[in-house]
Amino acid sequence: MEKGNPKSKGGFLSVIENIKKSVEKKRGAGFALRDLAVIFIGFLFGGCHVLFGAYPLGIGFIAALQRGVWLAFIGVALGSLTLGRGGVVYAMIALLVVMIRIIISGGDRRGGAEGEDSVFSEKLLLRMSAAIIGGFVAALYEAILQGLGLTVIAFGLVMIILPPVLTFLFSGAFSSELTVGTLISGKSTGISSRGASGKRFFDSIFFKISVASYLLLISFALKKYSFFGVDPAYVFSAAVTLFAAKRLGAVWGGVTGFISTVATSALGAAAFGLAGAAAGALFIFGGWYAVIGAGMLLSAFGAYASGLVGVLSYLPEYMIGAAFMLPFFKHIDRETAPNEGENLTRIASDMVGTMAITYQNEGSGAAAALRDSMSALCEILQRARGEGDISAEGYEIFSRILAATVRREEERSLYDEELSLKLEDIMRESGLDYPAAKALGGRRKHIICAARDAAGDTLSSPEFLSAVSAAVGLTLTAPEFYRRESMAALVTEAKASYRMSGAYSTSPGQSGEENGDRASIINTRDLYSYALLADGMGSGGTAGKNAALTAEVLRAILGAGADMDTAFHALNSILRCGEEECSVALDIFAFDRITGEGVFIKSGAAPSYIKRGKSLFRIKSATMPLGVLKGVDAERIASKIEVGDTVIMLSDGVLDGAEDCPWLVELLNRENGEDPRGLSEKILKEAALMSEGGDDMTAVVIKIGRVE
Repeated sequence: MEKGNPKSKGGFLSVIENIKKSVEKKRGAGFALRDLAVIFIGFLFGGCHVLFGAYPLGIGFIAALQRGVWLAFIGVALGSLTLGRGGVVYAMIALLVVMIRIIISGGDRRGGAEGEDSVFSEKLLLRMSAAIIGGFVAALYEAILQGLGLTVIAFGLVMIILPPVLTFLFSGAFSSELTVGTLISGKSTGISSRGASGKRFFDSIFFKISVASYLLLISFALKKYSFFGVDPAYVFSAAVTLFAAKRLGAVWGGVTGFISTVATSALGAAAFGLAGAAAGALFIFGGWYAVIGAGMLLSAFGAYASGLVGVLSYLPEYMIGAAFMLPFFKHIDRETAPNEGENLTRIASDMVGTMAITYQNEGSGAAAALRDSMSALCEILQRARGEGDISAEGYEIFSRILAATVRREEERSLYDEELSLKLEDIMRESGLDYPAAKALGGRRKHIICAARDAAGDTLSSPEFLSAVSAAVGLTLTAPEFYRRESMAALVTEAKASYRMSGAYSTSPGQSGEENGDRASIINTRDLYSYALLADGMGSGGTAGKNAALTAEVLRAILGAGADMDTAFHALNSILRCGEEECSVALDIFAFDRITGEGVFIKSGAAPSYIKRGKSLFRIKSATMPLGVLKGVDAERIASKIEVGDTVIMLSDGVLDGAEDCPWLVELLNRENGEDPRGLSEKILKEAALMSEGGDDMTAVVIKIGRVE
């Protein structure tokens, strides 16, 4: 060993070093709830008389613990000192048991950690020996003080026999990995003896016997106290009974109610036993059902046994204990056997799978939209060609629209495995057991989650919903919830996070002549918004007819859910299949209301602008109008769009051929916060003053906002 290494020290010096580190660690971390419980139980046991003037509970408690021994000693010493001068002797005996354990352990570090956990890690038999020695010293002191007699002999037998027996019983609560923490958390199985075998079965039974011993003796120790007429023993019994009913079910709820009360009152034991069984049966319907149902049964039994006195003997204490436990119910899960856990996992997967199939089969309204689109396009094609039959170009348009609709429906049913696994991790981190999740869809996600949530308030909590929304990266709709016994499921999907509002103003180039421009704003059911400006080449009726045709075709195709490429190819074919030569300059701003992404699609269109605060951005392209070429000449320009942006789309009559009109730039820079209608009218009014006239003019103004 290395010299000077404190860990190489043996014997009592090593023990003192470990105790020092333990105390420093405690001082830094502060008292936890577990530490307070140890001190409290030690206090109760230190002042609890059993038989013949003997107080053995504190010795047994100190000897049983492997963690929190010094805290237990503090509690036992304080409880002993409440007995008066005689209690000083019991406090000294408690300290003697601690010292004996230190000497026996010899600083053994088998616990693997520095501090008192490694100091007090001796075997159970050695701990029982320390309890025997402590009890023997107490008996010897009493014999020296009082002399031999039947009472002194009885006292000595109680002090020598009971401490090691209690040490054995108490130690079962900390055997193997079965701890009170495991009991409370419900994150692992094994407390139940169902399906267990061998040592695991013994540990499970020993654990429950040990906990029952604690409950019985704590209730027994509380019996001598009373606060303002309230019996704390019954309050304690109510709290632990409801806990056991929630965690272990009706049988163990009834058993706990009986054991925790039998030392106080036989009649009360029957009443709380019935209440525990009722609560365990009703917890599957919710915490309030269990608490109220058990309270009603408790009151009915009390009234039957002792009339109004029976009701008043139990109900006030029960209500106090229930009020104390209510905030903790959502953190307590019922224990499941291994085979039951597999069944719950299967149920969660079945719930998610069934809802996913239902979502995929119910459709998105695509069939009805496609029917309306085809019907409208048939009429448009017949008008364009001036005959009843649909040409080859028409069939190609229909096939493109059908293909685009199929792609859209396939995207709607797309399974996102990575996001699904991430959602399951979030559910586990939120304390939900047996989670299953499915994320479907591309940009518009459809989310299905299922898990065991007996209380039903974890899956629906704002914290969990916020975590899901953050994982998806989108704003989600208000969820729908479904239940199947203790299992709960959540269904939600992405909704629009942004809104696009706008207006347009237009005027013909010559008074009394038909306007050759058409503007429109289209909102589709798949949460896209489109602002379009069609400028028919030329002027008068022909230009107006072509622009109107363009707007009509786009509304029909985009309404069916087809993409912009499909819409442009279809429109180009329709414009070219007419008897007269026609062309249209087309400007479209497509805005995704889910993601906030914006795209300009320009085909022979004039420049557009984005106004952001005091900044002005120009969007332009050099392309040919639709209908001129056999192929489509269009440019897609993705642009960063922010909340508060103003998008301005103009026909070439407003700009009058100039790439950047100084008056327009000055006007847009000057305006800030103008509503779309007012700004579009102001642009046309200024354009009429600055241009030479003769061409149709249209201004479309769009405002981008966030959905509240």
